[in-house]
Amino acid sequence: MCGQFMKDSILLDSVHVFGDILLSSDTSLLSQNIDTLVSGIPSDPAGAYIEVYPNPSRGRFTIEIKADIGITDIHIYDLNGIPAAQSIRTIGNGKYAFNITGKAKGIYILEVRNKGVTMARRKILIN
Repeated sequence: MCGQFMKDSILLDSVHVFGDILLSSDTSLLSQNIDTLVSGIPSDPAGAYIEVYPNPSRGRFTIEIKADIGITDIHIYDLNGIPAAQSIRTIGNGKYAFNITGKAKGIYILEVRNKGVTMARRKILIN
């Protein structure tokens, strides 16, 4: 505690995500907002229909779309916005396997779009 600010660091799943943060001493973090704070990816309502597993993985993972949300494009990016895998166009629900084992360890971003509108975003951890 320093004045009205508390200096702290955040650990998620036993992984040190980032160093120091400054929060007002009366600030509280809700669990659903921690991912947004760490990755800058807001939670998404359509995301309830999209699952990524295993996550974390060693580079092989499955994306499952559990509802028919129409024609979608699935994109995987690194944190610099560079595509990390071939994009896939889907029709309806289903399971889609990805393999990015040749890429560096770290956080990647899954983005699901429908008619150019982002329906969901997820972070994928490759270790």
